[in-house]
Amino acid sequence: MIMSIIKLSLVSLFLSINFFLNSFYLGVENLSAPLINKIVLSPSGSCKTGLITNQTGVDQKDRRTVEVLGSCGCDVRYIFVPEHGMCGVAAERDVHDSVDEITHIPIVSLYGNGTGKMISIDHLNKIDLLVFDIQDSGMRHYTYISTLLNTMKIAAEHKKPYVVLDRPNPLGGLMQGPLVEDDLVSFISIASIPVRHGMTIGELAWYFNTYVLDNPVLLHVVTMRGYNRISGYSSPFLHQLSPNLQSLQSLYG
Repeated sequence: MIMSIIKLSLVSLFLSINFFLNSFYLGVENLSAPLINKIVLSPSGSCKTGLITNQTGVDQKDRRTVEVLGSCGCDVRYIFVPEHGMCGVAAERDVHDSVDEITHIPIVSLYGNGTGKMISIDHLNKIDLLVFDIQDSGMRHYTYISTLLNTMKIAAEHKKPYVVLDRPNPLGGLMQGPLVEDDLVSFISIASIPVRHGMTIGELAWYFNTYVLDNPVLLHVVTMRGYNRISGYSSPFLHQLSPNLQSLQSLYG
């Protein structure tokens, strides 16, 4: 009887340790005020921030990234949104500017006339830092990664620090499909990577910064903890990625 209790206790302890070691944290869940201060070299902890995000910019408790940044001392001045808008439901060729209903922060569209738009110089002059937090699909032709590259370019030109909050590749680490030919680069084929690129959004940022951008940006990737590249993203999405990607299973279409 005593031996059985000891065995059960050891099994319980092993499972507890295993759970702790394999706990999964998104990049947004590893943010902190000291980290932000280190990136922007701000002893006060307050920095004017532009957040590039949409409905997927949440932690695993569905707390929005804009709120997490606020708790880290960031003064979010603008929310920049990609194709499909802040809520991820717009199917039109134009995404319009608006205002966030909760925080009253201006929402600025980075998508119009069926393609991407750059952040304006006027907006850039009013911020110290750009933060990107969008869940990618794992496929090249979905344009959230195009918005990533475009905003990295403009940040590099104006020497703004650029932070990417890493998220899983829902299709895992497998790469498949052809590369983009040089004369066929477009907003739906932004760089010469496979159709199924096999990288997390943070790894894509590192790749773009090293191999695609002529002038690298001041890049900092807030990495995940406990990420399993083989399984990719095993939990259901808290929010659909786009009008045509409403579930994890839809990515395999």
